[in-house]
Amino acid sequence: MDGYAFEGRFTNIVPVGLTPLGLRVDLDFTGTITEGPLTGATLLGTDFFLLRPDGIGQVHTRERITRGDRVAASLQFIGYVVPPIAMPALSVLLSPDFQWPDIDLPMHGATFVEAASEEWSAATATVYGASSGAVNLAARTLRLEATSLAPTSAGQGVDGRNLASDESAGRPADTKSRC
Repeated sequence: MDGYAFEGRFTNIVPVGLTPLGLRVDLDFTGTITEGPLTGATLLGTDFFLLRPDGIGQVHTRERITRGDRVAASLQFIGYVVPPIAMPALSVLLSPDFQWPDIDLPMHGATFVEAASEEWSAATATVYGASSGAVNLAARTLRLEATSLAPTSAGQGVDGRNLASDESAGRPADTKSRC
């Protein structure tokens, strides 16, 4: 799989509070895969977001892609957002009167996949880099396009060897004496 894309909406924004590292906020979201093998599938996740005092946002999401009543893949996205404007002090963001500016915050990072579906089996052998992405907290929207940084075929490592073969795993071909 060369890549995927999705568009979504934040369904719940839960301020956790100020921590020694910055402002922690849980951002629940849902969306739809718009490109890739699971186009049309639902994506659900939570971003365990940390906005640091320097204004950089650390993104750490856990996501599930579902098709019907089955989970097709579990994803982890790790990255960051860099606001194109100066952010106010973190304590101001907790004020009930604070409103996020209506701007896209560029998002960068990498996606790691654990797949339970044949459509995404090759995705577990690579990492996906965010080629384009943004969040807009005022509009409660997010979008991401990600491209494989090391495209592979299903069941093959980045060097093309069969991941299931004994020789590729560093074991001798004759494995009669396995423990």
